Amino acid sequence: LIVSVEITFRQNFLLMSFLNPWKATSNANVKTVPSLPAVTPAEKQRSKQVEWLRQEVVGLEELQLNVLYQVQVNSAGNVFYIVIHLPQGFPKDHPELSVTPPMEHPWIDEKCHIVGSPLLKNFSMHTSLGRVVSQLIKEFIDHPPRLREAESLQSDGTMHRIVRAAPPVPSKPAHLNVHPISSEGHQRYTMPPVPETFSKLNEYSTDKLQHFLHEIESVIDLDEFITKLPIIVKIREDRGQILSENEVLASENVSFESKLEDAWEELQETFLQLNSLREGFRKLHDEHNKYLKKYKPSKVIVKLSGAIQESEHKSEVRSYSAH
Repeated sequence: LIVSVEITFRQNFLLMSFLNPWKATSNANVKTVPSLPAVTPAEKQRSKQVEWLRQEVVGLEELQLNVLYQVQVNSAGNVFYIVIHLPQGFPKDHPELSVTPPMEHPWIDEKCHIVGSPLLKNFSMHTSLGRVVSQLIKEFIDHPPRLREAESLQSDGTMHRIVRAAPPVPSKPAHLNVHPISSEGHQRYTMPPVPETFSKLNEYSTDKLQHFLHEIESVIDLDEFITKLPIIVKIREDRGQILSENEVLASENVSFESKLEDAWEELQETFLQLNSLREGFRKLHDEHNKYLKKYKPSKVIVKLSGAIQESEHKSEVRSYSAH
């Protein structure tokens, strides 16, 4: 029993050493890899919140990694989007949620920001963002919001209501040919099953096993025995394959960098143009309302009626004068 425990301990120690290749060793020829900066608790919680969001919200679309997301909602024949913006201080700071196009709902303010959700009001670092968005989707389906309306003037001078819809937040440009992968598509590595016993040890005598335990030079023999185990060979092969796949994936991601930068600049220019057009529309709309009040159809009709009566009166006076 002591021999079995000792061998199992050595086997586990070597297995853990193998699975942690970056750990410094006493071999002077082994190059050490510089450690990465430590992840802060806030960064860990932010990543956890994003993972919760991806798990609980079906159809979530990532517009900017760990910053901007949107999800489409179909409710009572209307299609709109919930836009989720994670500020730099998130999750210590509340997430910013809004809808587009403009909608009317008790939970939505005049600027299309979502402010009435109970979970959002009481949001903390440990509140699941996925639950917040899921509650919003359920609320908007159970109590459908209405598209915000605007007034317009018909050709006959009467007022009617029209719906002014805004486009959804733009997705990643199609020409980039980038296909985001959801968290469900990630393949996690599964360790091969570790056998409870090693039948190969049955071939050794008790003296040989005692030799493994107490003799220093036997460590080399024991290491050789462990490294030739099928599970260790399988893990080595899997690790090499995963490293190769990661290198290919990293190269592909680097190749997209310039395209993403160009797309981001294009998006910023488009956004500036949108703001410019929106400001121009606002000015024209204000001017339109000013003239609409000044030349109200009912006032114009009254003035025209008075002018017609006055013209008829003058015409009759001239007719009598001519006789």
